[in-house]
Amino acid sequence: MAKTKNAPTELTEVEELQKQCDEKDAVIAELSKKLGSLSSSAKLKHVVEHDEKKYEVVPKSFFHNKKEVKAEDLSANKKLVAELVESGSSFLKEI
Repeated sequence: MAKTKNAPTELTEVEELQKQCDEKDAVIAELSKKLGSLSSSAKLKHVVEHDEKKYEVVPKSFFHNKKEVKAEDLSANKKLVAELVESGSSFLKEI
């Protein structure tokens, strides 16, 4: 009979542990989703080329001669890329 009295308590403990596992799984799934989102945005590097070398555009945008230049638009401006490379600008990092 002692086993019969303990059975509901053991079942309740198992149910509680299962509930905790489910809650942890939900938290892990949410954090994994956030991490995946951050990883995806971190991988979006803007790369330009000059004299057969590749450079990562470090900032997403910057000002040059009082005009904003966005990283994604820089590859279309070969003259500005050359100027930045030749001046040793910290906006570009050779890769």
